Amino acid sequence: MQKERVLVVGLGEVGGAVYEILRDSGRFGVYGYDVDPSKTVHKLEEVPRPVEYLHVAIPYSQRFLDAVASYAEEFKPRMVIVHSTVAPGTTRSLHVRLGVPVA
Repeated sequence: MQKERVLVVGLGEVGGAVYEILRDSGRFGVYGYDVDPSKTVHKLEEVPRPVEYLHVAIPYSQRFLDAVASYAEEFKPRMVIVHSTVAPGTTRSLHVRLGVPVA
């Protein structure tokens, strides 16, 4: 049986911990990416598509929605989990834009 695939984007304090917990559970095929090459575990081209879950732990900015949408469009997750501190309504906006559950 193939393990469900999980991609964690943003491997700082929060994302790095999420990555390690998921990896250490042994229940998932876990991939970790960060724009900082010193933190990244996998290059984006190494991550199989689609993934079942996309965990996002990147800093919130005006480009946040576009950045998350870009990763979701590329990796086609069944669900997006946002670990970032975001403005009210952000998860709802992502859900409407992506058409998948967002938590």
